[in-house]
Amino acid sequence: MAQRITPHPGFNGRRTAQRAGFTLLDVLVVIVVIALLMGLLAPSLSRVTESARRVVCASNMHQVGLGLAMWVNDHDGSLPAVGFADDNRTTEPARLLQLAHLGEREQDWDGLGMLVAAGYLTAPSLYYCPSHNGENPFDRYEADWKKPGKQIVVNYHYRWLSANNRFIDSLHDDVTLVTDGIRTQADYNHGSGANMLKADMRVVWFDDEEERFAALLPSSLTDARAADVRAGALMSALDIGSVPTSGDDLDKNTSLINGSLAVR
Repeated sequence: MAQRITPHPGFNGRRTAQRAGFTLLDVLVVIVVIALLMGLLAPSLSRVTESARRVVCASNMHQVGLGLAMWVNDHDGSLPAVGFADDNRTTEPARLLQLAHLGEREQDWDGLGMLVAAGYLTAPSLYYCPSHNGENPFDRYEADWKKPGKQIVVNYHYRWLSANNRFIDSLHDDVTLVTDGIRTQADYNHGSGANMLKADMRVVWFDDEEERFAALLPSSLTDARAADVRAGALMSALDIGSVPTSGDDLDKNTSLINGSLAVR
């Protein structure tokens, strides 16, 4: 028996029904819906991104802690000195404590830069926070790390301690050795808080959701307050995890480093 073949629609002259296309109004509605969804999701995505950056920053600081621990082990328990601050602590603002290289001679490393000179922590990117939005991103100094000849500013603030207080065994566990920059508000990398490396080499988060700590910092280096930032008082506030609300509170906190927090 001969097989009967049924023509497929659309062949042999038959026309298939055409689907209606999108109208301009349909396209505009879709665009508006997508825009609304993006607007709703953007804050969440931003928070997720910042959370990831905060984790990377904490990892960087942990690496700095390992470098400091190796230095301490090889230098009779003493932390690296901050030579420039030793000589100028009464006249120079806190911003100078973020200098890793003084920019005079190639060998003039200082503060955290001493870890580079001694070969403990030589990866430059570890000294920079991925959330930094100020004037000192890593790419500004990347070439200078290869052949130091200029000042190198890092994103982390290394605490100045006197020669007598640099011995790690004499410090309370809660003393903050390194934190996100406090030169200016832009150097305060995360805005709503800061990572802190403590004297026992743990990294913890300082919560500043209301940005009260950030408000204590000068808006820029040209701000009249820039030369008056009392880094020791600010670091002492981080030690106890309490944001000072006035200058008097700052002065009270300065005594903590020479009091209860200075001895285990």
